[in-house]
Formats: sequence, C-alpha cells, structure tokens
Amino acid sequence: MLESLKNKIAGFIIDSRLKKKSNKTQSFKSVFKNSKSFFIILPEDETDFNHSIKLLSFFESYEKTFSIFTHDYKISLLPAKLRNITLSFSLKEMTFVNLPGKNLIKKLSEINSDVVIDLNRKDNLFFSYVSNLVVSELRIGFRKNDSDKFYNLQFDNSEDSAEFFYKNFINCLKMF
Repeated sequence: MLESLKNKIAGFIIDSRLKKKSNKTQSFKSVFKNSKSFFIILPEDETDFNHSIKLLSFFESYEKTFSIFTHDYKISLLPAKLRNITLSFSLKEMTFVNLPGKNLIKKLSEINSDVVIDLNRKDNLFFSYVSNLVVSELRIGFRKNDSDKFYNLQFDNSEDSAEFFYKNFINCLKMF
C-alpha cells in the first residue's frame, strides 16, 4: 500500500515537471546511422540486465559513443572496458518517493546525447523520469503504462524471454 501511494505521488510530481515538454513530430529514418552519442539506461531486472549487455557490444561494433546509467552495485557486472563510461547512482540519491534526488537531477541534466534508450521493460517511474532528464531530442523506450509521456519512439514489449527480446531489439535498431 505504501509503494502504491509513493508511485501515485511520484507520478504527480513527474506530470507537473514534464508538462513543459512537448514532443514535436520527428522522422526516425536513419536515426541510428546519424546519431553519434547514446545514453543507455540499463534495466533494473537482473535477467534483463544480463541480456542487455549484448546491446552494448552492438553499439561498440558500430563504433558509437555511449554512456551507461545503472545502479552502483551493478557496475561490477559490466565488462571492465565499459565501467569508465558508466554513470551510477546509489539508493541515497533517490527521494522518499523513488525519484532522483537534486544532485542526481543536476548530474543528468548536464548530459547531452543524441539518443536516450531506456532498456527497462517493466514499469519503473525512476528510470522513465531519468530518460527525460538527459538533454536529448530522441528518447527510446518500451511500451508500458503512460510511456507516451516519456518516449517519442516505443517498441513492443510482448516477448517474455529477455534473451529473444534484446536480440529482436538489436534487429529493430539495425533497421534505423
């Protein structure tokens, strides 16, 4: 019950802050080819996290510049060569209603990126909100509750298997 109340309060706070943003019409043709920098939010779910690492290898193979955002305790699970491009956060940097605190908001709002990709397949207001704090024209996410207010490009989230899901997502990115 307390978590439900926290989510409602967090949703209200996010709605009041995101009202100022409007999504303009965009063409997604060649968005992957033309974009140079990516901000990738890794999933909170353990299984999804492990399978999303393949996506990071995909970005490396295309020689794209990218930054990673994840929990501080998950950095050790990343390949060593990716740890220095990772921005992490601790539970201390979250508010009572599970949103980013002031210092984290300041850090994130100073980042400029061509594309932000939120790899969380499950509803998570914290990460959805983080995707809107980074300065970017394009935000990619997966279809979830109220995802229209967070992302301008959304992909279907109906695959149960994380392994197949992230393979399919890589194939989708190749089309752009």
